[in-house]
Amino acid sequence: MSYQQSEVDMQTTHIKEFLANTKLTKTEVAEALKVTRQHLNDTIRKEIDVYIVHDGDKIIDSFLKRKWGNVL
Repeated sequence: MSYQQSEVDMQTTHIKEFLANTKLTKTEVAEALKVTRQHLNDTIRKEIDVYIVHDGDKIIDSFLKRKWGNVL
């Protein structure tokens, strides 16, 4: 059996864009990510680069983009 998920439908979107384009509320997104709503609001306010991997409104994963090194 193959348990691979089709990557055709999966998208990676910045958290602000995801919230603007989803029918989910901030509370539902925070619960799916297992963070508090306040933490989610602080992340957006501080403009931290969090990306959501999703299939429509179904959140699959999330990750934090960090800059590394001294490349100009």
